[in-house]
Amino acid sequence: VGYLLFADGKTGSERYKGQLAYNHSNNSLNLYTYDDTDIINLGTDNTTRVTIDGNGTAIFKAGLAEKFNNVGSTMASGTHAIQSGNIIRFTGNENGTNSLNITGIHSTLANGEALSFTVIISPNGSGIINAINIDGVAPATAIQWSGGSVPSAGASGRDVYTFTVLKIGTATNAYEIYGAATNYA
Repeated sequence: VGYLLFADGKTGSERYKGQLAYNHSNNSLNLYTYDDTDIINLGTDNTTRVTIDGNGTAIFKAGLAEKFNNVGSTMASGTHAIQSGNIIRFTGNENGTNSLNITGIHSTLANGEALSFTVIISPNGSGIINAINIDGVAPATAIQWSGGSVPSAGASGRDVYTFTVLKIGTATNAYEIYGAATNYA
């Protein structure tokens, strides 16, 4: 077991505000945080906030908050990076069929890794996402849709698309993409 303590410069036991601890018995890394009433007790997990197990799985003890990318326009406005969280929200009214170009993916994902993200659009009765490019390149195969075909546009409200991207090789088009859409009116 190894520890790294973080202090805020105060004196006494309240000076410690965090701890990073490696546990050899289960090959995990734990992040602890403390408020002024906590007593530092090395090795206990009653204040564990995040655990990364030996397989690389992250376990969040108090839930997860994620930012989203609020584009404020339509998909036609250009390329869109997965940044500020894995949700992209377009607020402009979409028309016709649209190909979404997601950037910053190919150099980030290794063969055998995956990415899941959500796209929210205002379908305006006709706007749909029918294809995705990864860093400007169309995948070797088209999106495999839940239900077997490209979904229809919602008449109003918002269409929420979820995508799972699997990198299945090293070529720039070596991706499988799975998609689904739901209308929220």
